[in-house]
Formats: sequence, C-alpha cells, structure tokens
Amino acid sequence: MVFPANSPGIMPPELERVSDYLFHGSRKFPDREMLVSDDHRLTYRDCAHRVDEIARALIGHGLKPGDRVATLLPPCPEFFLIFLATVSIGGIWVGLNPKYTRRELLHPLEDCQPDIIFSRRDIGDRSYKEDLLAVKNLPKQSTTIVVDADATLPDGMWTKDAFLLQGEKVSDSRLSEAREKVSTDSPCLIVYTSGTTGKPKGAVLTHRGLTYCSLVDTKYNLGFQGQRILCNFPINHIACVGDVCCTTLVAGATLVFMESFDPQGVLKTIETEKLTHLGQIPVMLLAIFSQPDVDKYDLSSLRFIVWGGNKASIDLVRRLRQYAPNLASVYGLTETTGNVLYVRDSSCSDVTYAETAGWPPPEYEVALFSDNGAPTYPGEVGEIRVRGGFLMKGYWNNPSATESTLDGDGWLHTGDLAFQREDGAFCITGRKSEMYKSGGYNVYPSEVEQVIESCEGVEMAVVVGVNDPVYSEVGHAFVLGSSSLLSEERLKAHCRSSLANYKIPKAFQLVEAFPLLPNGKVDKLALKRQVFRPTPE
Repeated sequence: MVFPANSPGIMPPELERVSDYLFHGSRKFPDREMLVSDDHRLTYRDCAHRVDEIARALIGHGLKPGDRVATLLPPCPEFFLIFLATVSIGGIWVGLNPKYTRRELLHPLEDCQPDIIFSRRDIGDRSYKEDLLAVKNLPKQSTTIVVDADATLPDGMWTKDAFLLQGEKVSDSRLSEAREKVSTDSPCLIVYTSGTTGKPKGAVLTHRGLTYCSLVDTKYNLGFQGQRILCNFPINHIACVGDVCCTTLVAGATLVFMESFDPQGVLKTIETEKLTHLGQIPVMLLAIFSQPDVDKYDLSSLRFIVWGGNKASIDLVRRLRQYAPNLASVYGLTETTGNVLYVRDSSCSDVTYAETAGWPPPEYEVALFSDNGAPTYPGEVGEIRVRGGFLMKGYWNNPSATESTLDGDGWLHTGDLAFQREDGAFCITGRKSEMYKSGGYNVYPSEVEQVIESCEGVEMAVVVGVNDPVYSEVGHAFVLGSSSLLSEERLKAHCRSSLANYKIPKAFQLVEAFPLLPNGKVDKLALKRQVFRPTPE
C-alpha cells in the first residue's frame, strides 16, 4: 500500500526532544494559537513563556533528570504545559486519570514514586482532598502542588503561585544547561496500561519515540497545516499525550480541549472552534453522530475523522463519510508509542475501514509470527510484532514483564492476533487473552463481532467467551442497536449464513450501553462478570 504523503518541503524539522517543538513554534509562528479551552487561549509564545516558568520552578525545587512528576488533571492546557516543562529538563512525566478510584490512583504513585504531584483539589463534582492526603501514607513523600486558583489547601500542600516562586532565582543559563543534558533517548513519559489482565504496568517512553511517531503521523496527515483538533481523552492515555497532543505540537497546529466527554458538547465545539480533525474511539464517535439533532450543527470545517483503540462497524463508517471527506483508522499500543498500522486513503472501501487495521507505512517494521516463532504464511493467524527505536524502553520497575514483551531480536510482542489479506492489510482477530476454545476450535471474537455488526439494526457488538459444561467455552454476544429490529432468533439466523456453528454465540443480549474502562474502551471483564459461569468440573 502506498500512502499519500506530504512533500518534504512542508514537513516540520526533525528535532531531538519533543519539547523542542514548542520553542521552534514560538520562534516561527509565535502568535498562532496552540492551546484552547473554552475562552482561554494561549499562543505558542504564551506557552513557551509558561513552560519556562514551570521548568524554572521544578529546577528550583530540586528536580533532577529521571525524577518523576505526576499530574492529576482533566485534559486541559495546564496538564500539557506541566508535561512539556517536566520533559524539557529531563524529568519523567506521569498522567493520572481523575476517574480513578483512590486504590487505582495510589497504584501508579506507589510504583513510580514521584517527587512532585500536580493536582486540582476539585474536578467536576468530586473533591480529591482525601485522596491527596492519602498520598502522604505512601513510602515516598511527594510534594503536592494544588493548582486550583481559589482552592483551600489541605495541610502540607503548596499553591501553584508559591511553587512558581522557587524558580525566580534560576538563571537562563541554568535552565539552558538542564535542557542541553536531555538526549533524544532520555525517558520522558510513563504511561500505565489499562490493566485488564492485572495491575497496570508503566510503559517508559522516550523523546525519540514521541518525536519519531509524531513526524510519521504528520507525514501522512495531508491536512496538518491549519489543523485544529479536539483533545478530550484522559491524560493518562497515550491517545491524549502522544497521538493528539504531541503530534499536534510537532505539526505546529492547535489543540482544543474538553475536560470530559459530552457528545453534544463535541458537536458544538466542532461548530464554534471550526475543528478540522476529530480523533475518537468508535464508541465515542457512535455517541456523537447518533445524536438526534446532529444535523443542526455546522460541521463543514471537519476534514478528517480518525479512530483507533477498536474497530468501527461498517454502519458507523458509512455514517462518518457523511460528515468528513477523509477518514482514517489507526492501530497502535502504548508500548509502540505511536500508531503503526493505518487506513488513511479515503478511496479504500467501507469494508477495508471496518474489517482491517490497515497497512504499516515504510517507517515501521510490523510482522506476524506463529506460536513457534516463524513468520506466518498468507491468511494464517499470528501475533503482531513491531520493531524499531521508537518502542518503549520497557516497563517501569518490572524487568520480567519487559523481558516477556521485548525479545532479544528487538521485537515487541503485542499480544494481538491478526492475519493478512492478499493485499497485505492486517485483519485483527482479537487479543491472545480474548481468544476462546469452543469444542476444541479456536474462536476469535473480532471475526464474530464483524458478522453481527453487518446485521441491519446493529450499531456495535462485543463477544466474550464464557465457561460451558459441554463445549468448555461458548460465545456470549452483547449487542447495541435498535431493539425493534433485533431479536436473538434473527441474530442467530444472520450469523448462520456467515459463520461455522461453533463460532455462533450461544446467547445474544441486547444492551443500551457498554461498561467502559477509564480509557474509554469497552470493559470486557465487566461484561464477562455479568454472565459468569463456574468452570465445569
């Protein structure tokens, strides 16, 4: 597959550190909007000044290269300024999701042991006062900075203004010296994985990975000049920090923040901010473009709609074509830093968008391997593996997990299973951990879900394997769609025309919504718990 690409003459330069792109932008286009949130607007010049101010305070406080800085905020300009200030002087930044319970918040803090934590006291209708006080019981004593302008401080915590005073005596030369010590291979970001199979692991990412993947993405983003893109992903997710924020910074474009997901709010923001690019996961796109009054909004500014994290149904793909001339589907992991498979050519069929993850551009080495370590033959299901200098360094404080994921030949084992069509497109069949055996046969949920979603009235389907006394495991399908059109009998009849009997779910359950993980993906473990069956004796 040959991807349409931007000419080298309009591409951003190759810089050593991701934070260098802020200062490049402040010199080349200082008055261009960089960060927007409601009526709050910051230019590249404004952001460079604020990042310098925060970086000086971090140095004045004693932050050293490799020290961690955690941030508990919604997606907003403040988070990205703290991120850029931290990584520009060699610190390692860690995002925390405000949706986390206290137990979920304390795990990454206990694991990475940050020197400094930035937080609001209140986010939405939740007070984090007691959560922040609970941090004091961890072995590592962190300095907590409360950034709410009018917040009453819990004991022993700093205001942002008091913290910034620590940078007043840090000279320009000292700030420059700290930045010059940061190399392209320096770690700068820890992203904790969603933890669906155990406690989240912290993937350590580098400046090299973020800059390289952002440049590759920009190369194939034909509309990056003048791009205005929404960021409403949680800040602990690579989709927020890497795919949206860093890529937009490298492209010299504009980020528009929303602090929480609101389908009506997204439509209004597209209209008022003239967004050109919208990147979401499919379940979010489904909610946005299923709004009954979607057509009352002026969405004519949209040039690209991009999705990843899961597949989109063919019905959703057809719906999205009505609202943007260009569609893009992407595949990547936290551990790959960026997206390594694309469907980016809008001449591709709806089936290609719905049923494949696309092709790797030449900048990425992606291959399929069987269980015995040999490359797969055409049509054979194998594990997707990725190799290159942009990958994570490893998992923080977890050498055994690192060793099982990154092999001696440099391949990252993704745990995702796929086969390749004759045209080379990768078709993902599911996670190794999601495949189940029914009557001795392997069943890949993704294949079954695609068939169900081709049934009229189905908007989205999720299939999980559950224990069964006869077949060991059977499929249970959760289906979102029009209840007036759908029934278990009709869905089973539809599946019989395309699936072998052992692949057809033994039960179909109509749902009004799916349980979601904090990163916005469907919580498949929660669905399995709904239909838990004891393991057969």
